Amino acid sequence: EAGANCTASGVGEIDDLADLPAGASVTYQIEATASRALIEEGVTIVVEVIPTGEVKDPDLDNNSDSVTIIERIFRDRFEADDE
Repeated sequence: EAGANCTASGVGEIDDLADLPAGASVTYQIEATASRALIEEGVTIVVEVIPTGEVKDPDLDNNSDSVTIIERIFRDRFEADDE
């Protein structure tokens, strides 16, 4: 979007300063290798918005959220190492 700025790509944790105009959004695509821990414990994604500069946020209580995603890959025991 016009007027929006954020990091285009990277490796490791996402710790990004995104400068977005009102009503804009940002989407991050995550690519990972599925390890046993990823399959069993999942991935927790935490997002926090911190207004900066002259931005006035009338509700600071709704600026963070989290979700845990558990992918059930090969749930029917097709894994080669379990044989």
